[in-house]
Amino acid sequence: MILAEEEFVPLEMDQSFHRVYVRALLQRAEAHLAAGRLEAAAQDYTSALDYPASHGVGRPTTGADAEILFRLGCVYERLGRYAQAIQTWTRAASEHHAFSDDLYGFVQRSLDKLGRYGELGFSV
Repeated sequence: MILAEEEFVPLEMDQSFHRVYVRALLQRAEAHLAAGRLEAAAQDYTSALDYPASHGVGRPTTGADAEILFRLGCVYERLGRYAQAIQTWTRAASEHHAFSDDLYGFVQRSLDKLGRYGELGFSV
């Protein structure tokens, strides 16, 4: 993938290129899933968690990977790799996002997968 191989020099604090890279990997992972290529989808989701040096930006101090982690956990579940699925959903569930943030729903879905309903705001 050219987005992973080329050297990019972003403006200071600009992560927009990295977001394009992540979106491209997520779309390719979805195509792999549709074709039944679960291992390839897992690899793309895992790659989307990386910050290649060629992008010129590093990992932010706050987590913003809940969507990727939730989806990766679902692939691990389909592959029967349950320990990895639980570990991945736990990482997603540990992120903190405002209710209005797009990632909030993925944190909640991860908590749901883990059976942690009390943290979803529901009484059990």
